[in-house]
Amino acid sequence: MRSLCLLLLLTLVGVTATAQTQDDELSLSELGFSQGVGEFTQHKYFKFLSKPIVSNGAFVVAGQDLLWQTSRPVFSQILLKEDAIYRRLNQEQPFELLVKGSQINQLLSAVLTGNIKAKDWTITTNTPLCFELVPLQAQMSQLFSHVNLCKTGDASRQVTLFDPQDNKTIIMMTLTSNQLTPAERSSLELR
Repeated sequence: MRSLCLLLLLTLVGVTATAQTQDDELSLSELGFSQGVGEFTQHKYFKFLSKPIVSNGAFVVAGQDLLWQTSRPVFSQILLKEDAIYRRLNQEQPFELLVKGSQINQLLSAVLTGNIKAKDWTITTNTPLCFELVPLQAQMSQLFSHVNLCKTGDASRQVTLFDPQDNKTIIMMTLTSNQLTPAERSSLELR
């Protein structure tokens, strides 16, 4: 299980929180979206490397389903469904199951879509536009010690994931449309 968590950490990155006032929850809810497409740039900082590993790609979200597609430096797709996480390294291949029946997929989806449930996190307000989230589940805290979720513009935000080994991943996400084309919707299906 630990190796799977590390694989997911190398592929994605995380969040933290528990809303303390109604105002905090309203501000936090402004960071979420339930449907849309966008682009991301990701910088992974490891203590043993002098420079971050930079990747970029696109994402598609509809409800709890999220497709995270890295285009550079190498192609990969992670598909988060309500009850499982799938991966493929080539679009001609079918998705392979990574995790089933775990809450990790729901919490990762929450971090990346900004749809945070206070029952899953200890939430602290860093600034009016930033929240620090600490996972309450032991399984999730093995992946992330805490997550910072910040609004950086009308349709953009920054997610910073900190792991227990003091490595971090910074993801800049920009929502380019809150509508999905039929092709984008079908990209969320297992095939």
